[in-house]
Amino acid sequence: MAAATRAAAGGYEAAAASLVFARETLDSASALQRLPARLCDAAEAAEAKGDLGLASWARDTRAALSRASPAALLVALECLQLPLPEEPLARRAAALGAELAANQALGCRDEFAEGVACAVGERKGQPPRWEHASVEEAEGDPAVQRLLDAVRRAPPLDLELESADERRSAAGRSLEQIDRAKGKLL
Repeated sequence: MAAATRAAAGGYEAAAASLVFARETLDSASALQRLPARLCDAAEAAEAKGDLGLASWARDTRAALSRASPAALLVALECLQLPLPEEPLARRAAALGAELAANQALGCRDEFAEGVACAVGERKGQPPRWEHASVEEAEGDPAVQRLLDAVRRAPPLDLELESADERRSAAGRSLEQIDRAKGKLL
């Protein structure tokens, strides 16, 4: 297996492990507040069993959570807890609708600019100054509750998918239009 393929598979496995851990562990904001301690325990248990991959994942996840905005963590928790339809296309549409609502809501907050500035901007490497010191504080903020309501009420995305033949036909028409435009310019 090529190194890139192994890395991609490892990234997928880490993401899958994160999702399973989150779904099994997080049922409330107070559980979210206790998560760093649970991750520390998970890292220690994994090291004792010799599972260095899991131990590393738990430590890395704990470090990432410590840098995250408490309001954004609540929005992510809300997205994890949303009931989704069983039918695959409807499930995808509902999940993408919630994700879009979450990104729109969080992207409009001053905290987004703060996080970007500390991650890659003029304050790169510095710890962000979040509006809330903890998840509990963020949970009590009416503005954060409005964000969570927006995620809960998010409509599913319209995923009207064309058939492969329709996509090929549209692509062919586009290429023909480009060729005609080139011809007119030459």
